[in-house]
Amino acid sequence: MAVDEHGADVDAFPVSAEQPDTRRTFHGTTLHLAGLLADGPVTGVTRRRREGPWADVADQVAQDVLAAVGEVRARMVAVTGDPQALESLRDRLSPAFSAPGDIPPDLVLVTGGRPSGGDPAALAALRRSVDAALHDATTARHRATLERFRGDLARHRAAEGVPDTATAFARGRATALLLAADRDHDPQLYASATDPRALATQAPALDGDPTAFAGQAGALLLRSAVAAGAEFSEILTPHQVPDGTGALLR
Repeated sequence: MAVDEHGADVDAFPVSAEQPDTRRTFHGTTLHLAGLLADGPVTGVTRRRREGPWADVADQVAQDVLAAVGEVRARMVAVTGDPQALESLRDRLSPAFSAPGDIPPDLVLVTGGRPSGGDPAALAALRRSVDAALHDATTARHRATLERFRGDLARHRAAEGVPDTATAFARGRATALLLAADRDHDPQLYASATDPRALATQAPALDGDPTAFAGQAGALLLRSAVAAGAEFSEILTPHQVPDGTGALLR
């Protein structure tokens, strides 16, 4: 999100996307909304009243931001632009981001300002700033998850190592999967082609399932986590967790 005294640009990016799903550009009295819906491209223009300073329209811009957050289930909102406009927006967004429920997105201030006229150099500088902020925020979340994992492990509410993690997913107890990126020495697991949640360290444990097959533990655990709707986090210090593998439990 980039703001100035005239309006705001709000882009909503899904995970791993190079281009936004939706783009809202509010300037003066006009909101331009562009994006993709299930049945194809959509664009729209809406007229809004503007009778006073930025504070008078900050509520509406905050609603645009919250709508964009909901569209892509955003985990981070990077904001840049005019300091006074940012302050008024932060005041309006903070209550929504601190409300109980889903994990709120991080609100991160970045440098760059609101590019004018689509200046390529300004856009590139802003993108570099957002990328750096995204890296920092992602690293912080990974570390927080690992700290929670260590605490839960002491309370017997976590599993570590491939065998115990596989058992946790097979029994439907895992709520989050933790994996190290380096899987060069990944052991094998056995899985069912018809039930992604069925995992075992030995083939007989699958009760003669004719669709059973063997594969690398990391890939099969990710498959099981997706089927279970579990969260995922990378382990940044793999040597501290057996097999670079763990799970948070219900």
